[in-house]
Amino acid sequence: MRRALVLAAAFATIVAATVVAQRSDAPPDRSQRRPAEADRANAERGAADRAGAEQPPPPGVGPDTRLEWFMLRPAHVRVREAWQVGRFECKPWNAPADAEKAFVRVVALIYRDPDNAREKAAGMELVLENEDQESRFLFDAEQVPDLLGALDALDAASQKLREAAQGSSRRAVWTLNGLEIGMNPRRTGGYLAPMAPDQKSTGLSPDDFGQLRRLLQDARDVLARESAK
Repeated sequence: MRRALVLAAAFATIVAATVVAQRSDAPPDRSQRRPAEADRANAERGAADRAGAEQPPPPGVGPDTRLEWFMLRPAHVRVREAWQVGRFECKPWNAPADAEKAFVRVVALIYRDPDNAREKAAGMELVLENEDQESRFLFDAEQVPDLLGALDALDAASQKLREAAQGSSRRAVWTLNGLEIGMNPRRTGGYLAPMAPDQKSTGLSPDDFGQLRRLLQDARDVLARESAK
């Protein structure tokens, strides 16, 4: 009997030592970490968060353009430079005499970080002005050639379109950053419109599209010149 008690006590001592060893080998949980380790982890996490906040969100998340992201960054001082590239009145060939006036305006924009010359965003604002509302569309400088190319592609496509049957419509259309550009068959004009319900479209004549093209070219040249400074 005495020998059995001795063996049981020895076995209990071995089990307890094994458990203690296992606990000493396991990594400490968050509550057991030393203050210095916790402070270092918090500092690294904060630096990563700040670095992420300085970069534009990935495509499909947040603003469509770097220009808009730069404009809307909270708690940041920005330097804003603007050039009024031009403005013209839109006069569709089939507009009635009492049609409300509408205008297209193009503004070249550059936003800069005052403390970091490499941090900047360049682009263009296209504004549709009607008597009771304004619609604004932002494009990065790299997208201005896309707009110019779209006008060429739409012009070529509209020449091939047949006239629509009575009671229907047929147009060549192109969209980017919330703006829809449409052209009627046989170069009879078209429109600019927001891609949103209950928003007015702005009709353009063939001459108006020519003026729009010149303003886009001027904006492209301004941005190329000023961004290099």
